[in-house]
Amino acid sequence: MSSTSFTPLLEKPPQISFTADRAPEEALAYQETVAIGPNTYDLTATATGDVYELDVNGCDKDGMVVARVTGRIPAAELTRVTRALNRLAADIRERRENAGMRADWLQYPNKGAPWTVEDERELTDRFRAGEEIDHIAGDLGRSPGSLRARLLLLGVVPKNFWESRYRWSSTGVPGERADRGAARAP
Repeated sequence: MSSTSFTPLLEKPPQISFTADRAPEEALAYQETVAIGPNTYDLTATATGDVYELDVNGCDKDGMVVARVTGRIPAAELTRVTRALNRLAADIRERRENAGMRADWLQYPNKGAPWTVEDERELTDRFRAGEEIDHIAGDLGRSPGSLRARLLLLGVVPKNFWESRYRWSSTGVPGERADRGAARAP
């Protein structure tokens, strides 16, 4: 029995491979212990006629069962099913990695969309009127960061405007939060 260490499943799944190149009667039993993060998995495959019996048992560092999979599969189909499982694991990993990005698109549906003259005018007017960036962002369907960048690009605020948390307000009173709009900064 050998021991192999892999990175956690969602980072990069271990490539599982069984082959049925030999006649089932000649196939040897396969057994391996795989450590993935804090968990240890015992994998066993034995040939019975033209069918493999599969057994996967996983335990955490305290010996608690985290996985138990048993089943039978025709030896001739095992390699193709293993490839499909590897693709499934990669797809799950990709979906989880992209989940945050999809949530961002749902929150800001106009993210990445071209700015219209009307959107720019509304942003500028509302910012100069003192409205909160977060509130304007929600109404325009864009992230607060994209609004700040657009205000900078339009020349509504100076280059270093967002570097300071506080700035001068339109009335010249210091201490107004930088995320609040007002008259054009000097």
